[in-house]
Amino acid sequence: MEIGVLREERYQKIVDWVNKKSAVTVDELCERFHISQSTVSRDLQMLNKAGKLIKTHGGAVSNSAGLATEPSFTYRKAQFTDEKQRIAKKAVEYIRPGETIILDSGTTTFWMTELLSEVENINIWTNDLYIAFELMNHDNVDVTMLGGKLRKKYFNAMGVLTTQLIKNIHVDRAFLGVDAINVEGGLMVYSTEEAELKRLMIEKSRETIVVCDHSKFEKMALMSICPIENVQKIITGKETDIKAIELIRKLNVDVEIV
Repeated sequence: MEIGVLREERYQKIVDWVNKKSAVTVDELCERFHISQSTVSRDLQMLNKAGKLIKTHGGAVSNSAGLATEPSFTYRKAQFTDEKQRIAKKAVEYIRPGETIILDSGTTTFWMTELLSEVENINIWTNDLYIAFELMNHDNVDVTMLGGKLRKKYFNAMGVLTTQLIKNIHVDRAFLGVDAINVEGGLMVYSTEEAELKRLMIEKSRETIVVCDHSKFEKMALMSICPIENVQKIITGKETDIKAIELIRKLNVDVEIV
């Protein structure tokens, strides 16, 4: 069999494996296909140019159907509950009495609501219906709903009205959720409207803290929000690949593991 044919077979096997795993590291590919790091690097570069996958620092992610497909709220809420609760607990430790904060829509930020009764006299702005509803009975919390066009399947508000409200406020801290994160794509989401809204949340906050579970790292989504270094802190679970974390820390972004 010709060398070129063998190489093409390896290319296809790599693409199939990346699509199956969604994201892989160079070391994983070396071990699985018994090839050197330099060979993997060349293969990924070639496959990236051919549009077969997306090469990242330290590995590759799939570019198969799904970058524009957002999982349902119900599905996301049931995933990695223990990890999200740990992240939420750590995030609440950064909220001080008397502060004004933004709680972005998301399942990890939702878990923060149960713990906010411990912080005195806080003002919360949110575009998430579930978060607003959960906070209604907290006497220590003033809640302002960022209204706009309702995304019925995701229980949050988006659009022109929401962004206009955000443009007129300034807050101490924003707690942000994302759909994907890696050093090349930055912080990413599936929705164009959501990307714009999150950019404004970052712009209008003195400090931005991203809260995301391990499944969001080294993944890709449709729309980039901003480079990772535009935020001050990321809180994630101990399940997250340490190599992905170290790449982010090299950008001088604080990553806390819980």
